[in-house]
Amino acid sequence: MEIIKVYKTSKGLFWTKEEAEKEQNREKEYYMNVFPEYSYEKVREVYVLIANVEVDAGVRGFGNVTMAFELNPVEVR
Repeated sequence: MEIIKVYKTSKGLFWTKEEAEKEQNREKEYYMNVFPEYSYEKVREVYVLIANVEVDAGVRGFGNVTMAFELNPVEVR
């Protein structure tokens, strides 16, 4: 298992910041002024846990499957 930084937009998670910053991978945000303007949403950095899971039955069959889980900050008291 390892923790990796990835880049997130409303259209998904991307391995590189360059890929996430492409216009087709971000939504337009519109501003209503006298003249309608828009810009693209910001790219956020998030962390995912990458785990290799051994599967012995089921829909995916047999063998190892790589799974990614998005990590979220929490407060522990």
